Amino acid sequence: MKKHTNCKEVGKLIYLTDDEIDPQDQLVLSQHLGSCSSCRKLRQEVLATRTLFIGFNSAIPDFPDFSISAATLAGATAPSTIRQKTAKIVRAVSSIAAVLLIALF
Repeated sequence: MKKHTNCKEVGKLIYLTDDEIDPQDQLVLSQHLGSCSSCRKLRQEVLATRTLFIGFNSAIPDFPDFSISAATLAGATAPSTIRQKTAKIVRAVSSIAAVLLIALF
């Protein structure tokens, strides 16, 4: 079937849902889709894809809120304190390793 000259004119309308198109444009689109199988097929694919994404979006569970509150941050250990504790642990392990090496040799 030969495409009508207004395929470009209705091209933008094909990608909109019915509630996004004003009544006059809906009439133009409907008449065009009735006579143009290519645009009708494209419209069906667009609507099917939209339906698929709407269904997919509703199937996604709500994710828990992992945001950190100001109160949590206020009670958090400062990075410098963590470094100090880590340094103490490293010194202790190093000391134990040195004693063991001396004792073995």
